[in-house]
Amino acid sequence: MGNNINPTAINRRCSAAFTGHRSFPHGGTANVKAALTELIKNWHGEGITNYMCGMALGFDLMAAECVLQAKADFNDITLTAVIPFRDQCGMWNWNDRQRYHAILQQADFRILLSEKYYKDCLLVRNDFMLKHASRVVACYDGRRRGGTFYTRNRAGAMNIPVINLYDRLSG
Repeated sequence: MGNNINPTAINRRCSAAFTGHRSFPHGGTANVKAALTELIKNWHGEGITNYMCGMALGFDLMAAECVLQAKADFNDITLTAVIPFRDQCGMWNWNDRQRYHAILQQADFRILLSEKYYKDCLLVRNDFMLKHASRVVACYDGRRRGGTFYTRNRAGAMNIPVINLYDRLSG
């Protein structure tokens, strides 16, 4: 299983974060996956080698799987699982829990932010990733609420570039 790391060990210059919804745009997961795989390849050429994932259902887990697949081509790529609270997947269905644990087991690093769930712990996780990322890849459909909306706006306020794959797939 991945190692727990001290957050100060994260090199912001070579790190990116993911944010996205639980569901995907028109083209579905295959198109999002293909766009994300291409982006990871391109960003690797720009020195982005560490990807932080908040381990949520939907885009986060799919993005983590893309990073794990990219490791076959780029042995210096790392996946950092940023876990908002210990039992994050506790209420999920069996298949989603299995997928979560499989990704967590393959992650290079794990950062557990809280032992227990508390109000706004998911936003604290998102803020943590933004503090340690030089760029963000999103799958954001424009709805003006929720964690992806919050994270995209916060990244903008922090002058962190955001690439929105949803725009690329729906426009």
